[in-house]
Amino acid sequence: WENTGGTPHYERTTVMFRLYDPANGRVIWEAPSAIDLRALLPTGNDPLVANDAVTLAAGVRPGVYQLRIIVLDPAGYRKPLKLAIGGRQADGSYLLGNVTVR
Repeated sequence: WENTGGTPHYERTTVMFRLYDPANGRVIWEAPSAIDLRALLPTGNDPLVANDAVTLAAGVRPGVYQLRIIVLDPAGYRKPLKLAIGGRQADGSYLLGNVTVR
């Protein structure tokens, strides 16, 4: 994560990892990241590295899924936070890549 702006993000948000079924676009699993974007100060060239370990729910079937992140307002008042990266999806999430569940 890198904050290339002039100030930190002041509001509480939740960064979520989500798996989407590419056949129908539905979220089949999600888990929160431990990162707190309020702690992400403008960094210049020194990005903040966050390591998250998540466990898939037992009901996730084998297959190839889209892994996306989305930054949500926990109160549900604001739309998902726009990030300074390309690939924003219609629901406000960002595609990170595909994941194969075996």
